[in-house]
Amino acid sequence: MENSLINPSELEIYQLGINLVVISIVLSAIAIGFAKAINSRKMFAWGVEELIQAIINGALLGIIFSGSIGLSNLASSLVDQSLTSGCNNYNDQPTFIKAGMCKQDKILDIIYNASEKTYKQSAALASLSLITIKLNVIEAMPLYSLKYASEEFSKLSFEFLNSALILETVKQIILFFAKTGFSIFLPIGLLLRMFFMTRKVGGAIIAGAIGFYIFFPLFLLSFGLDLNQMDQANGVFENTINELAKISAPFPQIDWSKEQDIINLVFSLGQKDLALTTSAALKVSSQLLSLMQLYSYIYVGFAILTTFIFIYQLASIFGLEFNLDIYDKI
Repeated sequence: MENSLINPSELEIYQLGINLVVISIVLSAIAIGFAKAINSRKMFAWGVEELIQAIINGALLGIIFSGSIGLSNLASSLVDQSLTSGCNNYNDQPTFIKAGMCKQDKILDIIYNASEKTYKQSAALASLSLITIKLNVIEAMPLYSLKYASEEFSKLSFEFLNSALILETVKQIILFFAKTGFSIFLPIGLLLRMFFMTRKVGGAIIAGAIGFYIFFPLFLLSFGLDLNQMDQANGVFENTINELAKISAPFPQIDWSKEQDIINLVFSLGQKDLALTTSAALKVSSQLLSLMQLYSYIYVGFAILTTFIFIYQLASIFGLEFNLDIYDKI
């Protein structure tokens, strides 16, 4: 069910939650009955407290269920549907998660392509920098300075991969909570919330499951860069790096056994403004990398921070004891 947060398999989670609430109510009722049988006021008070907590758990479960559906519909209505165009890998996920994953994939495609092309350019310039011309008793390496440009392209390539590593990790976190994490942690949180000793822990787990399943993908979409801006930067990068590749990769046309051909190559590269094109390619590569790092470091970090703030606030609500001071009244 593509456009709903609650699909048939996840309904089993809520059925399990209902079963846990019912079990909690039954156990509380047994404790109350046993307390009356042995005339224990403390056990009776404890049973009443736990019965009230079980009812509260049931109310929380209903709020989570209805709130999830409402948030899903709201989020799906706010998402730019063009993000999912041509993306069919996440049809089993809610619309806002699918949109987030499709956006991640498009950004990752740009990053991997940029990393590949800058690495190839690094190798090409490194080869050119090693060209040696023998003039009588003198040996010259006229293109040796390209070695430094080659090193810069190599650094850029690995920086692109670092950004990709972060985004791949974020992607796997979202998919984990979308596919299995929410189904695992929500029942565990409800179970732990049944017992007064682990009530706060259970509330924190419930909050974490909701936070990373709903809020984190939404924040990531909200704080992310405009794909049009990325496409424009990538288009400039593609044009410039391809132009440099045409200039710096003439190897198939060269007879390396003839020194005159090598000399002609060096002069032709000078006439083609190799230095200017290399400088321009480094510039646009750095600009594209800065956009990728802005997204992968700053925006992703801000989304994570905001998610944890929401989780903290939700945990403080879901972990409340709702102490009625029954011990003092009985």
